[in-house]
Amino acid sequence: METINLGEKTKPDRDVALVKAEFEELKRTMFKRLHHYPPLSFGCEYSGEPDIRTLWGREDGEGTLYLHIPFCVTRCKYCPFFTSAGSQKQDVDDYLELLIKEIDMYKEVAGHLKFTSLYFGGGTPTYMNEEQFGRIYEYVAKNFSIEGADITVEANPLTITDRKLRFLKSLGVTRISVGIQTFNENVLKIVDRYIPMETMSRTLELVKGVGFEDFNVDLMYGLPEQTLEIWQEDIERFIANGIKSLTIYRTGYFPHALKEFTMKGYKLPDDDDVDRMYRYAFKRLNEAGFRQPHIGSTFFMRSGINRNRENILLSKPTLALGVSAYSASAHYQYQNIVNMDAYRQKVLNNEPAIGEIVGISNGDRLRKYVIEATKLGYMDKEVFKTIFGISISDVFGMELLALKEMGLISENGKDISFTFEGVRYIKEIRYLFVDKEKKKQLVITGRPINNRKGELP
Repeated sequence: METINLGEKTKPDRDVALVKAEFEELKRTMFKRLHHYPPLSFGCEYSGEPDIRTLWGREDGEGTLYLHIPFCVTRCKYCPFFTSAGSQKQDVDDYLELLIKEIDMYKEVAGHLKFTSLYFGGGTPTYMNEEQFGRIYEYVAKNFSIEGADITVEANPLTITDRKLRFLKSLGVTRISVGIQTFNENVLKIVDRYIPMETMSRTLELVKGVGFEDFNVDLMYGLPEQTLEIWQEDIERFIANGIKSLTIYRTGYFPHALKEFTMKGYKLPDDDDVDRMYRYAFKRLNEAGFRQPHIGSTFFMRSGINRNRENILLSKPTLALGVSAYSASAHYQYQNIVNMDAYRQKVLNNEPAIGEIVGISNGDRLRKYVIEATKLGYMDKEVFKTIFGISISDVFGMELLALKEMGLISENGKDISFTFEGVRYIKEIRYLFVDKEKKKQLVITGRPINNRKGELP
């Protein structure tokens, strides 16, 4: 892992009172989501420079290899990712050939990395049949260093069979993550993800029966017509199933989905509703043995942390392949083209299918760590010091002190975590750590919003 030594203590450019005032302004402001930092909007369209050898030549050590499989049974109305619903077998075969060609481009420039996490995401990777999955997995294993890696496959109950699960385990898959989202059939119908309860229950029993090292379920809170009582039933049903880990996600409402749900008269949980949902899940899951000491975290496990999340915590690089896939190294981050035809044309021409790219300065790396660590629910002070050679309080002391005085974070000897009140304002807290010049372009001022569902995607 590369260490950045920034030397002397950073001089704060504002005091606690100014940080608090800025936070209050952020609560009244429309702003863009920070999925990654720095956002691609501060970069440019990729023109071939720097070439991929330069992009990955300075990376060393360990990282994550991500493959995007964009196929789905249906297109869920809340989904922000690039997916394709109802594709035929030939469509999948053709796409895998493109993935193989993209692997060929990167195997020489990233072959020196040891990938401790191999992640098949989507979309729905289990949309592939056994032959297709075996073909792409074997090609990855042949061309990249994945020995001993945690191997995760995202799955939909409608695309899981006992035979497919046993095949995946025979390949070496260690973790299955099943997207249930909610056990309530009515809510699933509203978001175009209808799965019969019988199918969901059968799927969970099948996965448990095969015996993967790690079995995760995804649930979402804040869905249309989802009440606190429905959410409580979801959590209780999960606990009763005896599964090893759970990841919960707050529903994000993109403008088109928000408009459709509103026009159809569906009740959307407000901030108070989702706050109660998160509090219930955190308390109940910890009581049930899913130890998660960090308020704000979205993953709950009976033991340990998987390699993919560990790599995020340690700011290790991610090489992502496939249409729309998002890669990040210490010095650059970029997203592949978000259009299948354009992606296909680039790959067939033996050109990197990169759409947009942005460089990451040393200062950006400091801010990136803090902003993206909030996805895990906490910041590890020792890791920050190891990576950057300076204390996090020396860099962001005023921000952290202001957040503590407002009761939004807590701090112990090793970690900085959110309070329950802080969880309500995670998005605003992230913006406190954005470079002030970038913030001017990302924050759209003067547009008050109600219950913060008006965020721009």
